[in-house]
Amino acid sequence: MGSTTFQLRSIRWIIPLMALVTFVLTCLRFYYQQAHGIKESLDSQMVSDEQRIQEEQEILKEHQFQESIQDIMNATLGFNKILAINMPSRTDKRDQLVLGSSITGFVIDFMDGVDPNDLNSKTYTYNWNYEHSATEFACLRAHLNAAQRIVQQGLRTALVLEDDVDWDISIKPQLQTFAHAVRSLQGTTQTLAESPYGDEWDLLWLGHCGASCKTELPFYMIPNDPTIPQPSHLPNYYHGPPENVRPDTTRLVCTQQDAACTPAYAMSYRGAQHILAALSVNPSGFADQLQTGDQIDIELGRMCKSGLLKCFAPYPSLFGTYRSAGLPSKGTDQSGHDSEAQMEPATSWGLVYSTMLNIKHVLQGEHVVHATWPDVEKPVINPEDIHFESGYMYTYRPEDYPGPALIPEEEPFDETVFSDETISTDEAYSISRPHATRGPHLTNEPVSQDPS
Repeated sequence: MGSTTFQLRSIRWIIPLMALVTFVLTCLRFYYQQAHGIKESLDSQMVSDEQRIQEEQEILKEHQFQESIQDIMNATLGFNKILAINMPSRTDKRDQLVLGSSITGFVIDFMDGVDPNDLNSKTYTYNWNYEHSATEFACLRAHLNAAQRIVQQGLRTALVLEDDVDWDISIKPQLQTFAHAVRSLQGTTQTLAESPYGDEWDLLWLGHCGASCKTELPFYMIPNDPTIPQPSHLPNYYHGPPENVRPDTTRLVCTQQDAACTPAYAMSYRGAQHILAALSVNPSGFADQLQTGDQIDIELGRMCKSGLLKCFAPYPSLFGTYRSAGLPSKGTDQSGHDSEAQMEPATSWGLVYSTMLNIKHVLQGEHVVHATWPDVEKPVINPEDIHFESGYMYTYRPEDYPGPALIPEEEPFDETVFSDETISTDEAYSISRPHATRGPHLTNEPVSQDPS
């Protein structure tokens, strides 16, 4: 009887105890699930927050990049200054630059060119090649003066123009597209930079009569560019990218190997320092790294090729050249007038919608501009309708372009590039290098006269 009573009492305690344990375990399981769910939710929220922060940072970087590119629409095309080299006696060329830049909305600071008659013989660099003329050294000295001003004034960047330069009526959106290309090549599209063109460059060779590329590095392709002249209208270029790489309607931007002529180029502060050091002061063995003593474009090309300058260039050139109507000798500062020569119309080279040839149309209040040649796709167009597509990176592979083996060019150390006796204003680039003796990359004759 007693044993039975004890068992019954025990059962009465065990049942509530088991119920309590079950309840506690159920609660613990519930709280565990809740805590695990909260942890998963917190982890998910943290991932979501990180993604959101990353997306916001990318949006901010893109916004900053677009704001930087927008600086190109300012009065100095996104550079700190625009310097134009001009002989004081050539007031006609200064007039055309002032008027042309006013049409396209930028401001030029002029620098006096150097008269060879005013040269002090002591200013010649110790290794100057005296087979070249005083006029050639005066030209080089004028460009060195531009580099000197950049360093003296502490300019981060400056665009240097020669006074026979011309540019497309859409130069600002052209340069915005170029800036995106050159920053892509620098890998700085997502990096805050002081210059809209990025900060990893020394020289942007924007106007040239030929530019070649370092083929081991990527190119940037801008397809369907409406401002590229047809092949038959391109000037005689001395250098070019590899054959068949660039479709006729595509503008290519690349890390530059070499170039010729200097109607327009930009220097950074560091680039100007190196140019002064290598071509004038030679303080630390730069002359041992590359042959110096030749014309300015040959020297700059050598500095790009050697890596002393980090250079980028578009192909075809973004800037061209212009000769106003009159005697052929108007195109050069190196010879007098031939009164018996035949008057010639105004002529522009290398541009579809030349600013200089369209000044009359703009000043007359027309809302359209005229192409340099009548056989382009749109011979008359509203500048607001000129648009540029997004580009893409491209890696050159020689095996994709079978052809004859390429023979590296030898440096033309002893090559005579100028000849005062053979000056002819029929050449497109009359200031820095009008008469290079080596053959051009292209042989198409420019046909570019005033359409009006």
